[in-house]
Amino acid sequence: MHSRRTELDSSLESSLYSQLKDILLNKILSGEWSNGEKIPNEYELCKMYNVSRITVRQALAELTKKGYLVRKQGSGTYVSIPKIEHNLTSFYSFTEEFRKRGFSPSTKVLEFHMQIARKEIARKLGLGEGSKEVYYIKRLRFADNTPVALESTYIPAALFRNLNEEDLEVKALYDIMREQYGVVPSTAEESISAVNLGEKEAIYLGVDKGVAVLQVERFTYNLETCIEYTIGFIRSDVFSFHVKLDRP
Repeated sequence: MHSRRTELDSSLESSLYSQLKDILLNKILSGEWSNGEKIPNEYELCKMYNVSRITVRQALAELTKKGYLVRKQGSGTYVSIPKIEHNLTSFYSFTEEFRKRGFSPSTKVLEFHMQIARKEIARKLGLGEGSKEVYYIKRLRFADNTPVALESTYIPAALFRNLNEEDLEVKALYDIMREQYGVVPSTAEESISAVNLGEKEAIYLGVDKGVAVLQVERFTYNLETCIEYTIGFIRSDVFSFHVKLDRP
């Protein structure tokens, strides 16, 4: 998983302002700086991280542009955490949602292997008496280098022979399905509930144990065939779902 830096490193390829931006963003999304809290001023940040005012201003400008910070004239700069809101009436992928809103999405594959599906998983995927081999994929999803979702995914191996871990690191799963296998995800069903994170999951997501998150169970289909079953934990301080209700 991505480590959380607290100091700048001039030997890294990324610019100092980009490193500082990531550090400040982690403070926001980890809750160290809470929503509405006033952050240190430019001078204080320069002293804290031993960087120039130009570097600090670039980092703050980037976070302000993305909605994580808001400047109040004559008062200072405050945390303002934007949520990624998705309309539940349409199909979506995390990669697409993040990218549309100006975030840089990335994925870390934590586990990847083929296995014989447990009875419950085989039932969920609608696997018959034939091949019950599935790929198990555990992924940590990032937006701007900040962990936002932890997912465990099962897909029928018979439909996606020779799937490899390297592709999953750099391409969205649904893009791989379409482009490499000609399998188009057409519909999905989701169940969403609120749960409290266990210790291991909390470490992955960079939050405290017991924090409330969204648990999303998804079944994805190509026509009538179930091609994916995923159970995921999503940070509710970053992602939310929206549905419009029409009165009959």
